[in-house]
Amino acid sequence: MILLQKNNLFKGYSDLLLLGVYSDKIIAEIARKEKDGAKIIASVLEPVEDGNVNPEKIRLNCEKAIQRLSAEQIAGVKSIACVLGGGVAGLSFSIERAARESREKKISVQELSALAGEDKADLVIIEKRFLVDGFAVEDPIGMKGKEIFAPVARFSFNNDLEKTLVSIAWTRGMSYEGALDTRVAFMKSGIAEPKDYCAIFIFSEKTTICVVRGGFISAVSDIEAGYGIMAEKTASAFGVGFEEGKDLLDKLRNNRIDQSASEAIKMALEEAVAEITDKIRATFFVIDRDNLIPGNVFVVIDENFPELEKALSGAQWLDGLPIDRNISIRVEPDAIPRAVLNYIN
Repeated sequence: MILLQKNNLFKGYSDLLLLGVYSDKIIAEIARKEKDGAKIIASVLEPVEDGNVNPEKIRLNCEKAIQRLSAEQIAGVKSIACVLGGGVAGLSFSIERAARESREKKISVQELSALAGEDKADLVIIEKRFLVDGFAVEDPIGMKGKEIFAPVARFSFNNDLEKTLVSIAWTRGMSYEGALDTRVAFMKSGIAEPKDYCAIFIFSEKTTICVVRGGFISAVSDIEAGYGIMAEKTASAFGVGFEEGKDLLDKLRNNRIDQSASEAIKMALEEAVAEITDKIRATFFVIDRDNLIPGNVFVVIDENFPELEKALSGAQWLDGLPIDRNISIRVEPDAIPRAVLNYIN
């Protein structure tokens, strides 16, 4: 797997194609390198139906999105970077432990490699630390100790899907620069200033909760529900399909629906918000059983859903949860594009 690196992304050229791959949409953007940093100069969105992450379907939708950019805009682009949302890429965390036979024996390179594991074609380590007998150490090789702990964060991405994205670049004569997970981009972008915080990432089909301590990922948990449930509940209320449910939501946002239908949709949205909130609350009880959740909470929603933003912006839904007393909640509806630009800058 090729991860997006920050250095020399533009390869001496001024433009870079950012291909955002999500379970419900493809976003094709052109980032231009300017004196004061990279800026988006063109952006198009191609909807993806049914949330099925199929490589060939993703290829088709990516091609559609790219073709909607003007020929003049795309002509100067020589490289592609991919930005991946939850439901397309995976993020996980684990603490690997090893009890050593002898405290006096020095820790070897092979021992550490066996403990944390190696990168694979579809799974790579993005963050790794070591603790020897409970003390954090930067490089334990050559040290002595009875027990080693390795907190490890990993990023996973379907190998066939990556090959599809690489082929899109190559067929257009562009270089493929690698993939960037949107959640990692946020956590590494500096938007979340405190060293200790909890970030809730809400995508169409999935919600990911990440606990960060001292600037390092220390817990990750996924919920199989996202803002897509808003359209599902709306569709169910009217006895129509998912896409029709999305159309009804659009009509509500644009005041193109009658009063009775509007009330029915609002009730469906209240039910959807309550379900997502309950699942997030349940996860807070189990994500990090040994510690209180940091009181700095960031809510990152990949789409504009005012009902969800309003419900999660207050502290009431956190009542009774194992969280620090001093609570600060920030809803960040546009955090992902800002985080990606911060990362590539």
